[in-house]
Amino acid sequence: MSPEDTLALHDLVHRYAAYVDDRDLDRAAALFTLDGVLVPARREPVAGRPAVRKALGALERVRRTAHEIGGIVLDRTGPHAVTGRVTAVAHHVDEGTDHVWHLVYRDEYRRIAGHWFFARRELDLRFTEERQVGR
Repeated sequence: MSPEDTLALHDLVHRYAAYVDDRDLDRAAALFTLDGVLVPARREPVAGRPAVRKALGALERVRRTAHEIGGIVLDRTGPHAVTGRVTAVAHHVDEGTDHVWHLVYRDEYRRIAGHWFFARRELDLRFTEERQVGR
């Protein structure tokens, strides 16, 4: 895999986290292919950008989120296809409690017209914890 592709895929992963945390859910959904699939934790898969955007809307019930991206492992599976394993910690803060999710994103990426998109993003929730927070 070229350094340019690796950098572009890292950027895609980090943009998703930033857009979700900033509640720019339209832009987060636009990171998926037109027929892209999102598999949220403990919910059924959704396909297509409008359905992905609707599923991401569940985050609007949480006052604040903060994603910490850990390791990213990428494997090319074709000339325009890559799979990825992304570890992350996602904080969901509401009413003085931080609901912390330790997770792995299992991704499939597709390059279309020179740009990388999520073809599939599956959230593998490993474990959760709750912490008290101030402010």
